[in-house]
Amino acid sequence: PAPPQEPPSRWHVKLVKEQGQMLGFAHADARKVYCRHRETQAAHAPEMLVVKKLSGTGLLDAFNAAHPHKEVRPGDLIVEVNGESTLESMTKQLRTHSVDITFMRYPELFTVVLVRRPDMPRLGIKYDRHPEEGTRDLRITHVADLGLVEEVNMECLNKGLYQYIVCRGMKIIAANDVEGNASAIADELRAQRPRVRLRIRRSDTMSIAKAKLVQQVTMLATLSTLQASLSL
Repeated sequence: PAPPQEPPSRWHVKLVKEQGQMLGFAHADARKVYCRHRETQAAHAPEMLVVKKLSGTGLLDAFNAAHPHKEVRPGDLIVEVNGESTLESMTKQLRTHSVDITFMRYPELFTVVLVRRPDMPRLGIKYDRHPEEGTRDLRITHVADLGLVEEVNMECLNKGLYQYIVCRGMKIIAANDVEGNASAIADELRAQRPRVRLRIRRSDTMSIAKAKLVQQVTMLATLSTLQASLSL
């Protein structure tokens, strides 16, 4: 049996624009991001928006500061705005005076169990060790159309479980009981064991950390400039 998986988290954020105020975040069509990572043009993609970046000065940043347990980050998904859930209607509602946004965040880690068969012995993935990301994990560079990983992906797709689909750019942090060493994980993947349990880390995590660092540096630079101006 497959191990229990952590479900996505959902939470609501209510924002009201006063005169001249902005929500303070950029968003994009999550389907395009999904298709890029999946290396496909398939229409079977979730109809959601994805948060690209925060401005650092908008209503959402103020909300984050006041509610750290509900912090919205780059990479989080928007699944509903004022009760609307299509891309066109959500985008329209975000322009209104008052917005009630339902955000969703996929779990950082999830597990994929692959069972080799005589007619399908291939895992169907390519991977490498990125020099900038250390030697602990493997980075997935390609998911083949034919392979056990894509079979599991299609099962998840048919069930609407997009959060457990393995995509290019994600990290393999463990294979069976082997973890903490990319070379050892690669050896385990090549061992042709009948059952392979992959522990996957979503690629969003590093992007989020980098985005937050850039945002903090930008805010510090702005403060330094203001202080320098006041001291003149």
